[in-house]
Amino acid sequence: MLTTILCSCGDGTQKGRVGILLPSTETARWNLDGQYLWKDLSARGYAPVLAYANDNAEQQLTQLQEMVKDGCSYLVIAAVDSKVLLPDLAIAKAKGVRVIAYDRLLTDTEAVDCFISFDNYRIGRQMGLFLEEKLQLGTAPGPFYIELFGGDPADNNTALIYQGAMSVLGSYLDRKKLLVRSGEKALESIAIKNWSESGARERMNGLLKKFYSEGEILDAVLSMNDGMAMGIQASLTAHYPGRFPLITGQDCALPNIRSILAGKQAMSIFKDTRMLANKTVKVIELLEKGDHDFFRDLSTVPNRRRDVPVCFCPYLLVTAENCSNVLVKAGYYQPEQLQ
Repeated sequence: MLTTILCSCGDGTQKGRVGILLPSTETARWNLDGQYLWKDLSARGYAPVLAYANDNAEQQLTQLQEMVKDGCSYLVIAAVDSKVLLPDLAIAKAKGVRVIAYDRLLTDTEAVDCFISFDNYRIGRQMGLFLEEKLQLGTAPGPFYIELFGGDPADNNTALIYQGAMSVLGSYLDRKKLLVRSGEKALESIAIKNWSESGARERMNGLLKKFYSEGEILDAVLSMNDGMAMGIQASLTAHYPGRFPLITGQDCALPNIRSILAGKQAMSIFKDTRMLANKTVKVIELLEKGDHDFFRDLSTVPNRRRDVPVCFCPYLLVTAENCSNVLVKAGYYQPEQLQ
């Protein structure tokens, strides 16, 4: 059964139907992505169909099958688990459906025309550089204690963020300037399914009970997104008597911005999903026009089956010092929302 949140009705438009497949309504940013994509596609004359998968890969597969059956000419997909979709992506391609990987790369398939995202390797590196600066890892004697929290293991972005962060922090871990009391440093041991806030909270509860129950210091937590950062903060509030560690994040969700202003979270990454949605609609229009020069001139990323043309949108580091200026100036939040 297709779990459609919004579906354009009436006699359609001259430009056809666009299926939008997003992972979940549990994360605030995906709700906003859906709204922005719907608005921009409708304004450009397309008939959007929007579905959320409740972080269930099989449910998303069913949604994809229904959209192809119902005549969608384009699919915009932020996959729950790319490998589950592979056979039906091939079927869609054979029927002439154009596929855009939205924020999450579709791997191991030739049936993807373009990838639109933010540069997640650089975002991970930005997190690492932030912690390097704030802990003064280059000059302070240390050691400093850190715990690591990764995103969903099925999401290609998780590995990219991890690689970017380790390009900075790895040498300090090797030299024991940075120490992980839990010993959990490998990506498979720190990944949190579905980027879950509750999953991060539960894992942090376990770490605090086992490794920080007798006053041990925790200086930093590398959290790959804001949802997990909120779970980590909830655990620390309940079980950690010391000063809050430096906690990273990304997405600039409103609760996290308030947390940054309150001194509980150290930073986030502002990824303007309005820009991501707008770029997606422009790419769909270029695909429709057959503008091969545009795609030929793009850089590419490998997905293990082909080199996929990629459009990266810019991002900004947000801290307590600049968040009002960055986010209010961009029109992302109103001043009163940050109070």
